[in-house]
Amino acid sequence: MPAYSVEDLTPLQRTYLGVLSLGLVSADQAHDSRFRMEYVTAVTHALMQSKPAGAFTATRDGDGHWAADALRGDLRAAIVDLDRKGVIGVGPPEDFVILKPAVAASDAAYGDVELNRHPPIFDRFLAQRCMDELMENPAAHAYLMELYAESADVWGRLYKQGYGTWR
Repeated sequence: MPAYSVEDLTPLQRTYLGVLSLGLVSADQAHDSRFRMEYVTAVTHALMQSKPAGAFTATRDGDGHWAADALRGDLRAAIVDLDRKGVIGVGPPEDFVILKPAVAASDAAYGDVELNRHPPIFDRFLAQRCMDELMENPAAHAYLMELYAESADVWGRLYKQGYGTWR
């Protein structure tokens, strides 16, 4: 697997990987749609481009915590490309695939990529570099750290309820 640098990724890939690297609680665990991975990525991507926080968001069924359709398509493509590069794992890790296909899977073969799933990160160094880039932007930093603090509270409640263990 080749080594990638932050510069090898698109701005959306860097934003997604940086947000994923934060380790935020999922929207399902928090029972809060503000933690939807696509939404957090959309807001952060807008802030990284010095746009209003809602520039890439949309409302569905009265819930305003969604990425706009155009960004959802781009985000899916970014996730598939990160998987192909071996940076994250949408499917099983390469080491666990017994019969490897002769050619890379087409975009259609990926099917519906769940944009709010938190896939495993295989290149932690690259992910950390992407997160560092987000933290250097004052607007993105403020937004993400507010979510991070709330996420920590949710993680704490989950651990007290017996889900998982403290490391």
